[in-house]
Amino acid sequence: MEWALFLETEVSKGVAAGNFYWRYGVYGDFTGSQREGEAVYFSLNESILGKRLELTSTLNRKEEEESYENNHHRAWAESKEEHIAGCSPDLEWIITWQMGEGTERWYKNGEKVYEHDIEDTGYGRKGFISQQTEEGILPMEEKMIIEAEEILEELYGTPRFYSINYRTYYCFGSAGGVLASVNETGWKEADAINIYSLTGEEPVLVYELPVPTDKAKWPIQVSQIVGNEQSGWVVFSYGYETFRMTYPGGEIEKLGEYMFSTSYSPDGKYLAYCTGSMLMWDSWIRWADVDNSMISNYVKPMKEEWQKIPQGWYVMDLETGEKSYIPVPYWEYDDDRPLYGGRCTWIEKDKLLELLEMI
Repeated sequence: MEWALFLETEVSKGVAAGNFYWRYGVYGDFTGSQREGEAVYFSLNESILGKRLELTSTLNRKEEEESYENNHHRAWAESKEEHIAGCSPDLEWIITWQMGEGTERWYKNGEKVYEHDIEDTGYGRKGFISQQTEEGILPMEEKMIIEAEEILEELYGTPRFYSINYRTYYCFGSAGGVLASVNETGWKEADAINIYSLTGEEPVLVYELPVPTDKAKWPIQVSQIVGNEQSGWVVFSYGYETFRMTYPGGEIEKLGEYMFSTSYSPDGKYLAYCTGSMLMWDSWIRWADVDNSMISNYVKPMKEEWQKIPQGWYVMDLETGEKSYIPVPYWEYDDDRPLYGGRCTWIEKDKLLELLEMI
């Protein structure tokens, strides 16, 4: 396998806390468990940032020994250190986040080139933006980023780059300077995916792709767009189902169920997806307020099926159909629901291993 996976997984901190946090890992055919993937992630932090990311917890030693996994959850949630939150596939660009200070930093080849302080809401920061060019995978030009922010502000009323809740309503293309976004906030009546071109002087809406909807009006989660302003395809989830839709034709192929944050590897050989999605949980809360019959007849059975699926990430070999499983256990305070979702970045394995002096 030529690629490794940089995984960011959203985990709830409980209804009372009203918040959630992230666990990170880097996985490939050189790792054999969730802890090994997290160890590679820690090594990547040390290699790029020059110091080891330390996860500490307020739990005492006895509690730590009695419940390693839940202590580990608490340690991730309480960590205020700078850590890698995103990367380019070639690992030349790294984005870090420091929750306690609300600070985002960009590094190029290990050197800090950008720093930005934002309001610390406990969960905000940008996802990494990159594009495919003839020279390789490069970060998008600042002009494209600004134009994309303007589009999102027009769509949603406020810039949504800094909110994890809304990041799944849009995504940037891996080639050609394109942006895929749902045509509403996702909480309302979203029924189409818009494709914008970001390559000209001004952003241009080039396609509006209708999404077949049902009476439930589930939010749409867009997880991947591949192509340019002329043609390509987009992967999205609607309710518990995930689809791939071409543009401009709009042909739809169902990929499966409970496959959130779905992303194809750049070589087209593998498919990665997470078992959880915050949008599903948010949808159930919304319907619980307005339609009890919907909960009884439609939502409750679907939630019961969802909870039977092991928590974490899957990587499917598309040629053989075989699946690799990367578990991310939920916190004991939230055993009533699956994970909140996540994000996958495919990174070049050889460059990773070389950087970590593993080859």
